[in-house]
This record gives sequence, C-alpha cells and structure tokens, in this order.
Amino acid sequence: MDWSTSQTWVTAINSANYLGFNDWRLPTTLQPDASCSSVVRGTAYYDCSGSELGHLFYSELGSVADQHLYATHNVNFLLFNNIQDYVYGSGTETDSTGAWSFNTMDGVQSRVSKIDFLPVWAVRTGDVSSIPEPGIIWLFGADALAWSGTRARRRG
Repeated sequence: MDWSTSQTWVTAINSANYLGFNDWRLPTTLQPDASCSSVVRGTAYYDCSGSELGHLFYSELGSVADQHLYATHNVNFLLFNNIQDYVYGSGTETDSTGAWSFNTMDGVQSRVSKIDFLPVWAVRTGDVSSIPEPGIIWLFGADALAWSGTRARRRG
C-alpha cells in the first residue's frame, strides 16, 4: 500500500482493537541515524540499526549488510513467518513526498516516494526480552523436580 493508505490501515486496526490492543503504529526510522556505516547511493545506507526495522534486521535477526536476510540470520529468524523479500515502508517521513524504507534483501535503509506501494509491518512500543539465565535454570530445575516426582509416584 502507499504511505497514506498505510497510515489509514494502522488507524483502522487501532479502531478495531486488533488482538486487544489499540496502540499499533508503523516502525520509526531515526534521522539522522549515526549508526549507519556507509552510503550505498544517494539517500540509501547500510548498517542503520537506529531504525526499528534496521535494529530487527541487524541486531535481533543477526543479518549482515549486503546479505539477504534468508541467507544470513540467527535462530530468532524462526520466530517469524511471512517476512517478505522486499522493501518495507516505515512511518517516518523524509519530506512531504517521501518516507523511509528498509530492504530485507540487503539491509539498505533508503528514501522512497510516498506513492510507492510497499508492504508494511504494524508494531507496538515495547521490547520483548528473553528469560534471564537464572530464570531458565529455575524452570529446568522445577521441570526436573516435577518429572522425578511423577516417576516416584509411578513406582510407588
């Protein structure tokens, strides 16, 4: 969808209280983004982890600049389905005619026209963290105790 339609779509899913939430939005792109390492062409950059999609691509999914997400990623990639090999739109405008985008085929963050049709990804503010190590150890310990108690009852 184009930029204007994507804004209307986010408003609609918030009105519908999608999945019980009404604070959906399009990902933001930090500008200027000091994390960008190199200019690819004009207003296209690599290694921009200051944007939300860039952070997902580089930090959370472990991909590499100029590498396809499907070719270079970590195990977190398996948590997602239907990630498209394409340029995703963001909610951050560059000016009255453009907005920022992120390409999952090579990790390039660039300016696109607001009339371009792009897939978008609705997000919510917040960070999902992993279970800290002591929590994992506690879970394994509790599971082991439950398993041994079950075995003892079967024998007795």
